[in-house]
Amino acid sequence: MLERSERIAPVIWDIGTLDCVTKIMPTPIDLLFYLKCRSDVFGYVISDSEYNFLGYHLESKLVLPADADWMVIDRDFATTVDDFMIACDMKLKCEPPVGILERLEIPVVSDLLRSLRNAPPQLASVVIDLYDFSSAALEDLSRQVLLLRREVAEGKELKALSILTESGGLTYLVCRSLNAKIPPAAEAIGAKHKYDSKRDRWYVLVDSIETELPIDTFLPILGKWEEDEDLAKNSRRVAAFFGSSRQEVTISEAAAGTSASEVAGQRDGKLED
Repeated sequence: MLERSERIAPVIWDIGTLDCVTKIMPTPIDLLFYLKCRSDVFGYVISDSEYNFLGYHLESKLVLPADADWMVIDRDFATTVDDFMIACDMKLKCEPPVGILERLEIPVVSDLLRSLRNAPPQLASVVIDLYDFSSAALEDLSRQVLLLRREVAEGKELKALSILTESGGLTYLVCRSLNAKIPPAAEAIGAKHKYDSKRDRWYVLVDSIETELPIDTFLPILGKWEEDEDLAKNSRRVAAFFGSSRQEVTISEAAAGTSASEVAGQRDGKLED
């Protein structure tokens, strides 16, 4: 995720900067996402202070505008960071500045991101992938998940949406009830898409409409992709059983330099004995 050459670090910080960043980033995943963003623009965005980078990240996720090859960040973006650190140095009680992801209010997605913020380490990659989506992409994802929930509420037993992401892929599965049949079905659907997409990582998030939780369970499917006739046959069996169909639906471009995610919708999920 933080790939640089052997001689170049993602960032170069002193102890004071590290103290500031860890005070402002609410969770380890938020810190990892900032490091990723900082690494991504290492050679394209410059500034005279790390506080400027951090302030711009809180405002815009350190996204380089599509029409720009490089960018200079000035002191205006450091104001909120400076104010917070001055208050901390004076031992005043204050809340850290809130980033753009925490300010977003998008149906389904905002609750999902909040619930994943303290996710287990196995989910770090997919959480950071979702963080990297633009607001438009997250809104598109919200509309698709709401559509799945509506179809399940109207009688389907399960519906699933699968998306390619930067680090692998994600299947979001909505079901009526999280009974014993759902986890193996969810894993089969995720494994199919992992194999078909030739990815090393795939994550399945399961959402039951009978609960108020954003996510009821998750299934990481990890392993280096290799061509395998048995897995290919299993993929075809899963597609036939669940009536899978691949559609070019919706999800917008995730972030600068990231192509639009491909969406595959599972159709007519049936789990009869």
